[in-house]
Amino acid sequence: MNARGLFFSILAIAAINGWISPMLPAVYVFAPIWLPELFPKDALVIFYGATFIVSVSTLLIAGIPAAIFEGLTKRSETDRPSLMIWLGGVALLTAPGLARFF
Repeated sequence: MNARGLFFSILAIAAINGWISPMLPAVYVFAPIWLPELFPKDALVIFYGATFIVSVSTLLIAGIPAAIFEGLTKRSETDRPSLMIWLGGVALLTAPGLARFF
């Protein structure tokens, strides 16, 4: 798989984690803290916001090992090994959500 395919796989798995993560209810409960007043306090708006927060957090946390790898190996640009590490991190963070279905 090329780098573009790996990147889109990372994004897709992170989006799935946003829907099924065990952290979703916790983020949902704290909506009064992170939801600005200009948005309606509708359950659907809060759910979409919580899903977005969990997805982006998954991307950020899973990217830390890939960034450390790039820093240690002195790579100038992101390549396939870094993306594979990032994909593994995203898959690892998605595993608890998927485990609930099996």
